Formats: sequence, structure tokens, C-alpha cells
Amino acid sequence: MRQCNNIPYIDRMEIIQDTWVKIIQKMNEGVLEDDYERIKGYTFLIVKNFCAGYHIAKSKMKYSDEPYEPFEDQTILDTIDKEKLREILLKSIQSKKFSDKEKGMVKLMLEDYDEYGIKDILQLKVHEYGRMRQKVYTKLKTAVFKRVKYILKNRNDDSVSIPFQTISQIQNYLNYKYSKNYISQSITKNKDIGAFYVEKIEKPTE
Repeated sequence: MRQCNNIPYIDRMEIIQDTWVKIIQKMNEGVLEDDYERIKGYTFLIVKNFCAGYHIAKSKMKYSDEPYEPFEDQTILDTIDKEKLREILLKSIQSKKFSDKEKGMVKLMLEDYDEYGIKDILQLKVHEYGRMRQKVYTKLKTAVFKRVKYILKNRNDDSVSIPFQTISQIQNYLNYKYSKNYISQSITKNKDIGAFYVEKIEKPTE
């Protein structure tokens, strides 16, 4: 396959070994059967993705001697642990806003499948892939980077400062002792809610 061209023999052997490990892992998880005819297509995709990943990593290494970018210029995603981000994304797609195919696309991306592998597995046409990817990106951004609109504080404890996106979340945190209308009015009139009070953020942050 073209993705595996121009890879040294030693590295190709490592890719084969990594492929075996991946297949055994999936068999242990019950995702794959121990049947060559049934899994040969999946195996092909794993090898293709490992080879494509090799070339991407190699191209990045060419620029390793470039000056390191200042921390301020990096995006917020660069500062999040990859496993933690993975957990956040998988949790986010449980929302009803995501269709089954959109959930499948995110999971395959997290498994490092390339565009060709995702289109093959989800049976997407070229224009469908591009459209769905953009929709998924927008939905994930909205789901992951929620804007903080309110800060719940305690009059008796300065260490309490809890961020919320909605009044409903505040109501839930206070065990529904107060109605949404009561909380809303307390915010607009700057009144206490029991031992708490709410600061409204004029310019919501992510």
C-alpha cells in the first residue's frame, strides 16, 4: 500500500509488531474475532494508519530544531493531557446532539484512523466526510469549551468560587431548594441565596 512506501525495513517490522499488538488488544476486548477472513479488512486499515502515522511523525521531526514557540502562543489543547482530553471528548459525544455516525467518527479519530479509513468504515462519500467533520468539530467545541457565565460564592468562606454555565446547574448544585426564577432574581437584584451569592460574568470565558 502506498502509505507504507519509503519506510526502512526496521521501522516496517515495528509497524507489523504494533499491528499484532493492536489486533490482540481488540480481540481481548471482544471487538474482533479470531478469523482472518472477517478481520483482514480491519487489519489492512490498522497497517495503513500506522504507516501514515510514521510519515507524519517523521515530517514533524524535521522541524524539531526550530525555535520553541512561547507558551503564550500555544492553544489550550496543547496544555491538556492527551488521555484527559480523550476522556472529555468521549464523554461529550454521549450527548443526543451527536448522531451515531458522528460518534463513530470521533471514536475512529481517537483511534488515529485517517480520512480514508474513516470513510471506508462509516461508508461515507467524499462530500459527506467533509461536511460531517465540520459539524463534529463545531459540536465538540461547543460541548467541551463551555462558557462560564456565573460564579457561585459563599459569604462565610472566601475559598468557595464555583463556576457554572447555566442557572439550572446552580439550581442542581443547591439541591433544588430554590427555583430558577428565584435564583435569576437574586442575581439581577444582587441578593443572597441562603449562604451564597452569584457573580455574573459580563464577558463569559471558556
